[in-house]
Amino acid sequence: MFLEQIRKRTDKCAQKIFHSMALSSICLSQIGKNRPNKNLSNRKRKNFGIERLLQNSAKAIEEHKKKNVLSESAFASIAEGVPDLQSLSSKTEGASLKFTHFIAEDKGKVRPSMEDAHFYKSTKNYLFMGVFDGHGGEFVADYASKAFRNRFLSHLRKAKGDVRKSFDTFFALVQEEVAKNDHWDRAGCTAIVCLVDKKLRHIYTATLGDSEANLYRQIEGKMVSIPLSCIRDWSHPKDAKRASLALNDPIIAFLWPMAKDPKQLRYPSAFFGVNVSRSIGDVYLSQEGNLAISHTPKVSINKVNKGDILVLCCDGLKDYVQEKTIVELVKSNATSGRDIAKALTDYAINDAKGDDNVTVIAVIIS
Repeated sequence: MFLEQIRKRTDKCAQKIFHSMALSSICLSQIGKNRPNKNLSNRKRKNFGIERLLQNSAKAIEEHKKKNVLSESAFASIAEGVPDLQSLSSKTEGASLKFTHFIAEDKGKVRPSMEDAHFYKSTKNYLFMGVFDGHGGEFVADYASKAFRNRFLSHLRKAKGDVRKSFDTFFALVQEEVAKNDHWDRAGCTAIVCLVDKKLRHIYTATLGDSEANLYRQIEGKMVSIPLSCIRDWSHPKDAKRASLALNDPIIAFLWPMAKDPKQLRYPSAFFGVNVSRSIGDVYLSQEGNLAISHTPKVSINKVNKGDILVLCCDGLKDYVQEKTIVELVKSNATSGRDIAKALTDYAINDAKGDDNVTVIAVIIS
């Protein structure tokens, strides 16, 4: 009743003004209003791009601290977890890093099938991995996982090593390919993809939706979590604004960001649709110029150190296990030499009573 009263009070003039502002905001974000001046030198342009990725790294930590109040102390500060441009650009001395990985997956005790997909690939120059959390079937997740594993690195070479551009264009390419398959119209997936440059020790993280990656690092004798992902769902102001515009309902842009449980928000209806605002696939929600679902990832950059532990996972872990518990599990299992990925997966299914698919990739860096 309250919502209906508010909607009735919203006249047509206000709606037109709102939609005009929202559309302008979305268009500006898509064309990149903060692009560097074309007259800048190549080095300055490159630094500008890296600074934007570093801003996303800082944003990831800040957002996780605000969202995970009960585990706030488990996260590193921005000063501790995000390198500055100078340290990121400095040459790394010492022996090459060694990477030991563990992978675990479980469909859980409730879901009838496994809809997640993943890949792990190591080359001379890169360590490359990803987790894709499917919905509406495993089809899109499987396709996206294979596409990234088999084709992304060659795509990166053609882009002359521009990682952010490569992620943006390759996600768009996979979306176009998925859209051509009529049988996948109602299937989709979120994605978390990490690329480690072994020589520079840079780690680039592309996040689409609510799957995520974290570095776990010992800082002053305490293991802390460094979020690498900017999580986006319908409670984020920009995502709520897109849904508001697509549904011609201005109230959504104001109410959804205040939701206590973003998982309960669904587009286009509370009774059906998807609770993720960014994904690959979901073609039936992206037709006729509909801007609600975004297929563009948030990309960040950080630096890996000897002793770090990298964890990629779907929301089947993070929705059920507090970050402070994950930190303890990572620390205890790493110390004892046990399989970190399996320990986290088992805890989510058995101890936390999670009812979702769970996929975890853990990498010990030594």
